Amino acid sequence: MAGVEIQSNAYRSEAPARTLPGYNFVGRVGLGVQLRAPKVWFDFDGKWEPRIFLTPASQNLNQLGNFAAGAALSVAPSGIVGFKLSDRARFSANSNDEPFKGNALVTQIRNTLAVGLPIRPGPEFTIEPGASWSFHTFRIPGAVGSRGYGDRNTIAPHLNFTWLFFPNTAFVFEASYEMNLWRQYEAGLQRPLPDSQYLRAVTGIRGRFTRHFLLQALVGYGFAMYQDALGGDFSLSNRNNASLLDSLIVYVRPELDFGYTDGESFGQRVHVSYRKDYNDSFFTNYLAYHQVGLGWDSNLGRFFGVQLAGSVRFEGYHGAVERNDIFPDVSLALPIRPTRYLTLRPAVEYMQRVSFDDPTVEYLNFVRRFHISFVY
Repeated sequence: MAGVEIQSNAYRSEAPARTLPGYNFVGRVGLGVQLRAPKVWFDFDGKWEPRIFLTPASQNLNQLGNFAAGAALSVAPSGIVGFKLSDRARFSANSNDEPFKGNALVTQIRNTLAVGLPIRPGPEFTIEPGASWSFHTFRIPGAVGSRGYGDRNTIAPHLNFTWLFFPNTAFVFEASYEMNLWRQYEAGLQRPLPDSQYLRAVTGIRGRFTRHFLLQALVGYGFAMYQDALGGDFSLSNRNNASLLDSLIVYVRPELDFGYTDGESFGQRVHVSYRKDYNDSFFTNYLAYHQVGLGWDSNLGRFFGVQLAGSVRFEGYHGAVERNDIFPDVSLALPIRPTRYLTLRPAVEYMQRVSFDDPTVEYLNFVRRFHISFVY
């Protein structure tokens, strides 16, 4: 894929003097490999996505290292006892409100190694104990280049259960424990990053109930404890400094699918979604959010299509940084397919951040894109 993008607010800045447009080239090269043998499955996928800005004033937004890659090995994928091993790595950078620094990117590097031991007492049942280890490093803009902000190591054992009670529909139960261990490079940057422990469990259904109706419906509960600012024991009582979190977890996504396949002839797909969840944060304790989404994909014959998506996320940041934001995001793409292998994709996207507590993080960005994709 290759294309050009025009942004109205490349640095996502609130201040008029720093609201600068940006014109950039974007490319994407990807590769996927699948190997299947009776007792062993192997998968690999990877992509590299550079983004180069053409405006001289925006050279500190160039992103040459964005990539994602993963490999997965499954031994005895249909056996009574199997083995799964996977590794995924990602390097990503996002623009930040620092137009006058040598580097204006917040960079994240993440690697996750996971292992699982699926046990299948019957064709409809799977029990999978396992664990993962993730390394996550954050870098922020510096005077010349980027500088280290913090590293997070996450150790997460899990236990998953699946009961396939219809041919394409399953009851699931997923439980996990996470320990997040932080190392901060610069003391006093905002405050020491607290270690945390998470315990969460969700249950529900995933699957296709009829030819046209799909549903994911999960509900659960999460609990988290954060170490105090002096590095003492994990607190169980102090809600005022967000050291304790307990929250309902919800994910619901019904979908109507009338034969939609990207790149094929006539078909329609519509879905709505709602998610209530929380995440560990690199600049405060955690982010708790509600997100509502809507999507419509349509093929108007083999040559033309419409892809419309929208979401609104209500965010609450808690810890050293306390604020409440709203983040709407709407996009529209009109893919044109002259041949089966070539797609022209003009698109527009509108995104905005509104904060009730910190107007310096607010911004509005309108993006116009034209991408050309070749898939073989």
